[in-house]
Amino acid sequence: MKTVRFGTFETNSSSCHSITVMRKQDWEDFKNYKKFINSSIDRTDSEDGYYGLEAQFLNPDVFIDLDELKKKLSEIDPEGSKFIENMTSEDIQREMNKRDSELRNYIWDLHDSNLEVYDDDDECGWGMSKVTESNFGGDTEVVAVSREICC
Repeated sequence: MKTVRFGTFETNSSSCHSITVMRKQDWEDFKNYKKFINSSIDRTDSEDGYYGLEAQFLNPDVFIDLDELKKKLSEIDPEGSKFIENMTSEDIQREMNKRDSELRNYIWDLHDSNLEVYDDDDECGWGMSKVTESNFGGDTEVVAVSREICC
């Protein structure tokens, strides 16, 4: 393989792309609805119609557990989030695994919350990502999650 331009990622696709690097355990917890991403994930688009690669590294502190999720939801929407107050971690995970649950829809509808939810049903969601694992020669296992994002 030849490198045409160093540091440039190009595609013939008409969609945006991103690579998100995180610890492998955070990825597993995110996929299994044990943690949520409490940070805006950058998506690449451009005014000229060309799309490039947006890369980001997610530190462990951007992930929140289920208790922190409850707290965040009650801060954002004290009245609307009351239904989650008495849910156990298992209840939350079970609801998030359902395709059309009240909780799942509620979180997705909170556009200004910066909450990212694992989605394996959307053709451009996290579940359609290509995941590469590595430890980069150290003790910490990481994954690079390559997402194609429909623009």
